[in-house]
This record gives sequence, C-alpha cells and structure tokens, in this order.
Amino acid sequence: MSEKLLIEVETGENDYVLSTRVSRKANALLDDVVKRSGRGKAYIASKLIEFAYDHIEYSDAESEAI
Repeated sequence: MSEKLLIEVETGENDYVLSTRVSRKANALLDDVVKRSGRGKAYIASKLIEFAYDHIEYSDAESEAI
C-alpha cells in the first residue's frame, strides 16, 4: 500500500513565503492541488516537500549500472 499525503481542505491562509522556482509541469500540478484544496500555494508546496523528504531514497549512478 502506498502512502498518501493528506491535505486538509481549508479556506484560511497561513503566513508562508514561497520563493522557489519550479518547472512548468510542477507549477501546473501545484496549481491543481491549490484549486482542489482551497489552500495557499506556499502551504501546499511546503506540505509536499515535507512529505517527500521523509520518502527519499538516495543512490548513486554506479550502483544503478548493470
């Protein structure tokens, strides 16, 4: 079973600052989550980064070579 990130739908806005550039595709996906949840872009981006950080696996190119 894969883990999911729960975004609570809310109309209130928290005090976040977003100053990171992302790809067009990532921005479009972020905009979609913002639209569906009613939360601010910075809040959503922060939650996604926090979730991803706990699910990162590191590898190097040599270990992946066959």
